[in-house]
Amino acid sequence: MKQSQKTLALWIVIVLLSLSAVHFFNTRPTLKKTIGFSEFLAAVKNNRVEEVVIQGEEYTGKYKPDYEEGGFFSTVGPANSERAVDLITESSAQGITQMTISGVGRVLAIPSSS
Repeated sequence: MKQSQKTLALWIVIVLLSLSAVHFFNTRPTLKKTIGFSEFLAAVKNNRVEEVVIQGEEYTGKYKPDYEEGGFFSTVGPANSERAVDLITESSAQGITQMTISGVGRVLAIPSSS
């Protein structure tokens, strides 16, 4: 291998490592804010939730962009809470774009309306 080929290969490696470092440091971590279950229900009732995933007792989701900067949240609540499902189902007409409930053999998804 000629010296010019080695130099070119070294520069390619340097550029790729630099691009990887820039990408790594520019990505924002997606932090989930832990909230109380009553705070979650209030956010759903006030039409501030965009997505919800319910897995057993864990409720995770994403706020709408105009509330809490569209951040992510998680909370713990009763498994298969009919009250929560009813509130979410009612709110889906007002803008919840995705709801997934899994556990106990039941999966329900509300597809995006856009």
